[in-house]
Amino acid sequence: MFSSKRPASPTPSYDSSDEVKGATSRGTFDEGPDTALPDLTSTSGSLVYECRPQSHSHDSGSKWKFSTLNARYSLQSSGETIYKTETAREHFAPKFTLIQRIKPYASADEFETIVTIHHKIIGSSVFEFANGDKIPSNVLMRKEKASSFKSYGFFGRDRIITLPDRREARWSLGSKTCLLVLNNDTRTPLATFHRNKATLLTKQKMPDLLEFFPTALSVNGSPSSGYEQGVLSDAEKRVVEFIFVTWLYVEKLRRDRDGEDGAGEGGDGDGGGE
Repeated sequence: MFSSKRPASPTPSYDSSDEVKGATSRGTFDEGPDTALPDLTSTSGSLVYECRPQSHSHDSGSKWKFSTLNARYSLQSSGETIYKTETAREHFAPKFTLIQRIKPYASADEFETIVTIHHKIIGSSVFEFANGDKIPSNVLMRKEKASSFKSYGFFGRDRIITLPDRREARWSLGSKTCLLVLNNDTRTPLATFHRNKATLLTKQKMPDLLEFFPTALSVNGSPSSGYEQGVLSDAEKRVVEFIFVTWLYVEKLRRDRDGEDGAGEGGDGDGGGE
């Protein structure tokens, strides 16, 4: 649990001299994990996470509304929570975000930190991985002007990432959401975020959805068999996890840009302007 004044756990230390020189733009996601990844099952064409706010994430006086950086992410197919995010703030600006994953074969609410994002107002924020590697955001995902309005270039620069299977993909920051496509002429969609609102019929907001299309899991050019069998391979899980971690960051950049959730009060420098 975090408050706006003092995090419940010690603040992760960060020294720019610790940044990994020549680090890969994939971080540690192209390496085998130290522990087994949780099962990710899918029975309906796409892998979908439901995104819900953490009940303890915000102080009653906080100006922040629901943020994707203080949330739990559960598989729509089973309801099992796979990830959760918690963000410590300082003077209403995010200081660091913990991205945590459920421990395999552990209790229902036992998580381990896989990435810590150290937010910086000036300069690039830093991703600290569980093995100690520290990679600046402008290395993990480079900025590039969109080639056309079709790729949402009107709303700012795209972010280019290299997936663990070495495919290059492009995060486009749209007006209301982010879309990940292959960074080639096909612009094949890989993942997107669906924002839901309460309606007169539901009277209650449905959970937001983070959707991974089957094309996201064509690891090394081979079609995914995970959807047919209902279980993803470790290589496919690492692709999903890398997309998830980078989405959290670009979605925050988009919200900072648009002044949503009070996030614009203390955005990431990300190495310069949009």
